[in-house]
Amino acid sequence: KPTPKIVNTTDINSPSFVVQFAAFKDEKRAKNTAAVLSTKHESRLGGLTLGYMKRGEYWRVLTEPMPRAEATSLCSMFRSVGQDCITKLMEQP
Repeated sequence: KPTPKIVNTTDINSPSFVVQFAAFKDEKRAKNTAAVLSTKHESRLGGLTLGYMKRGEYWRVLTEPMPRAEATSLCSMFRSVGQDCITKLMEQP
């Protein structure tokens, strides 16, 4: 029987990074912003889904998890067209 492989979740190639576009204390604003940005940047997102989730006091608008290099590249591309964003390690619930 093979031994299970242990994966380091901070591995830069694992899909554990997100691009965050905004954070709000109000869930409705986060939901609306995710919808607006999804429509506005549909072609730039290339099929990626924008969503929102609550962490602490804030609702964050972010992408689905991806490898660090992909998240960094995506955020750089958005910044080049004037869209603020940050690349973050996905926080576990």
